Amino acid sequence: PIAEGPVIQEADLRTLQGGCTTDKLFDAIKEIKEQVNIPLVFMTYVNVIYRYGTEKFMARCVECGISGVIVPDCPYEERDELVPFCNKAGIDLIPLIAPTSEERITKIAKSAEGFVYVVSSLGVTGIRQNIATDLGAMTKLVKEATEVSEKNIAAAEAEAKLKAAKEEAVKA
Repeated sequence: PIAEGPVIQEADLRTLQGGCTTDKLFDAIKEIKEQVNIPLVFMTYVNVIYRYGTEKFMARCVECGISGVIVPDCPYEERDELVPFCNKAGIDLIPLIAPTSEERITKIAKSAEGFVYVVSSLGVTGIRQNIATDLGAMTKLVKEATEVSEKNIAAAEAEAKLKAAKEEAVKA
């Protein structure tokens, strides 16, 4: 993992050492989906998708009821490598907008499907004393540029806060 702090890196290692594979994860998601009535989104790195086989990965997403994928290490400018496979499978490729996106925010938001994942801070994931990013300005630009609903933007912001809280709880 290239953007993960020590807490998530250690969790990843424990998971791999416990025998988790992409197929086992898909099987678990398939079971969970039967008990959940909200859209599920898979966040993974692009090498996992390529190694599994892009078409096969998207087909498994459909089979398991995954509505979208977030691929943090696939820059907007390279998303066309995944878009045809996502479109064919009916899977949303969720864009990320980071504090460094600046002039690209509008362009990225215009292409959004499902929702926009707004990255709250620079650096690896982990506990922060404070977040200096002007999230209000970022989300304002997103809202002006996209048809993605306010509810989905708010959900993405809430998810970022929940992720930070979980990391803090795991570390404690």
